[in-house]
Amino acid sequence: MKLPLLVFLLVAGNIAPAYGATPAPASTRYDIELLVFAIQAPEFEGSELWTRTELPLDLNNAVPPQNLLPSPDFSKFSAALLADGRYRILMAKHWVQNADTKSNVPPMLLAAGDNGLAGTLQFYLSRYPHVELNMMFQPQPLVIGGDVPPDYVIREQRRVRNGELTYFDHPRFGAIVRVSPVPAKPS
Repeated sequence: MKLPLLVFLLVAGNIAPAYGATPAPASTRYDIELLVFAIQAPEFEGSELWTRTELPLDLNNAVPPQNLLPSPDFSKFSAALLADGRYRILMAKHWVQNADTKSNVPPMLLAAGDNGLAGTLQFYLSRYPHVELNMMFQPQPLVIGGDVPPDYVIREQRRVRNGELTYFDHPRFGAIVRVSPVPAKPS
């Protein structure tokens, strides 16, 4: 009686941890690609009323991404949007960053100069990869001294899949994000 119990405990002790263990991520470094564009399509004009009641963006803890690189894949998307004529590219950025929990990763500061775009992108891991996008777009008035258009805001958090495109939309502007693990360098 004692021998079968001892064998069971030894086998269960070796197998049970494997079932409960969560796999470590294959990569802790990720490529982040971002394309932000304005939508200039009068046919999409609607009767929606835009207000300025949005809370201002919190840019205090944001850090600028390091080593911005051109994104060859996203240049194809940019070219397609520009060829359509109803879109204007506001920002195209690509960087590599480490992944960690939300509390340990500062949001990346994204600003595009004088085209009225500002905001942050925070990439983090919980059980799955997530992207939190907080962007504000304020288009320029159509005529000098004309009415100042309202600020348009995207504030969304999404679970993302590795290598897939994620689209954040608004009737006035949109963003495409792709997050891909960086392959580990062979030793």
